[in-house]
Amino acid sequence: MKNLLAKYILLNKKNIVFGVLATVFYSISSFDEQRFYPVALLMCPSLLFTFVVGKMCYMEDSDATQQFLLSLPITKRDLVYEKNIVSYLCIVIGMAIANFMKFLADIIMKREFGWNINLIIIFIVLSILYNTIYIFLNYKFDYSKVQFTSFILVGIMVVVIKFGNDIINTIYASGFWMFACIGIVTIALNYLVLRKTASL
Repeated sequence: MKNLLAKYILLNKKNIVFGVLATVFYSISSFDEQRFYPVALLMCPSLLFTFVVGKMCYMEDSDATQQFLLSLPITKRDLVYEKNIVSYLCIVIGMAIANFMKFLADIIMKREFGWNINLIIIFIVLSILYNTIYIFLNYKFDYSKVQFTSFILVGIMVVVIKFGNDIINTIYASGFWMFACIGIVTIALNYLVLRKTASL
């Protein structure tokens, strides 16, 4: 598994760099805290995921690559879990970039600094769900069938932009443990779905 991860990182260096740059650029939206900070929390991990894991799925879709992978001592389970691990790394890095830009924005705009863990958890949950659907569809069908998932992101982004303030106020007023439980259930669901995906 470690060798497989190292191979993909080596082959995807350019996409990783472009993904990080796109994520940093999009995270500038954090300068508008109330409406666009949640959008940054959604889109930064998703952009990085698209540039890295999306590219990995695209590369694997060709017959030549599939034949090459079949010749290696790896299983479909290795490929699925490897993408899932990378997807979690994309979430961590994307969230870190989005929140670091918010930190800079609060300093530059002379706003009161602070994060809300509930807000971060709910967008981590959305990112995990999106990534799980993407990886599942890629292995259930093929790469061409996962393209429509971008509409899911667009739909969520429109809702967040339109009702951003109401969403933020509702999340801020809710209890931490409810979101913590949602996060744990989501991670468990991610594991169960991708374990099933590995056996397709």
